[in-house]
Amino acid sequence: MSEWQAVDFLLRAKRQTYAGNGGEEKEPCRPGAHDFRYEEEDYFYMDTYLGGRLFTGEEAVWQKQEKAAVPIWSMNYSGRTLADSFDTGFLKEALGLVDEKKPFRGPALYRKGEYLYHCSSCGSLEWFQGQEEIYYGTVKIYECVFHGGAVA
Repeated sequence: MSEWQAVDFLLRAKRQTYAGNGGEEKEPCRPGAHDFRYEEEDYFYMDTYLGGRLFTGEEAVWQKQEKAAVPIWSMNYSGRTLADSFDTGFLKEALGLVDEKKPFRGPALYRKGEYLYHCSSCGSLEWFQGQEEIYYGTVKIYECVFHGGAVA
């Protein structure tokens, strides 16, 4: 699988699941987990997280092969909301703007009204790390760190 194919699939998967208000699985893979799945002919994606105000999770991609699906990429994330003014809808909007150059979370900057989303990262699809923050006015109301890369 080429890196370009993985990015193309990953962007579609992200926009069809949590960021795109996709449906949560009825039976989570772990007690208390929130699972979001997306599947196409050659690939399978899952985003699963624990918690709410304080949360941790993982996104992963598998490539389907003749006998089994093989994991090829994953990203771990952990974060927290810091104020009642946090808006999940705004976070989902920002995450839905993920692009092929940095297909990890949202864009470097996104603003809507009093809300400002900021994401910084380094690395490539194969190995990366970063952080994101949301501000309401000048007050930080959300923060999350993430890292991941290829699985071989």
